[in-house]
Amino acid sequence: AVVSTQSTGSAKELEEEKREAARKRIEEKEVKSQQVLNKKKQRENELRLKRIEKEKRMRRAKMNKEEEERKKKEELEEKMKKKEALAAKEREMLAKKEEEKKMKEIKRQELAEKRRKEAEKARELK
Repeated sequence: AVVSTQSTGSAKELEEEKREAARKRIEEKEVKSQQVLNKKKQRENELRLKRIEKEKRMRRAKMNKEEEERKKKEELEEKMKKKEALAAKEREMLAKKEEEKKMKEIKRQELAEKRRKEAEKARELK
């Protein structure tokens, strides 16, 4: 009778050890699957952060390019305004010279007419 209680006791202990071993295996599997999940989440986060950084760089580059193009356009417009102003000034000066030429020609003609009349009077007086 004593032997049988010991054998049942050791059988209980053996069963308990089996259950404990099974529980430990399950816990280890859960820990491993959690670690795998954590690594996956970490990788996804890293990829997301990389993507966000890349998008920021792209936006910055695009803004810089647009700013550069805007500056070039403004400089070109400024150049064109200066060119146009210079051309307008040249046209104005040319117009003034033409006007002066006309005035000189009119004065010359008036002087020539005056001399002709004087010469005619002088001939009439002779």
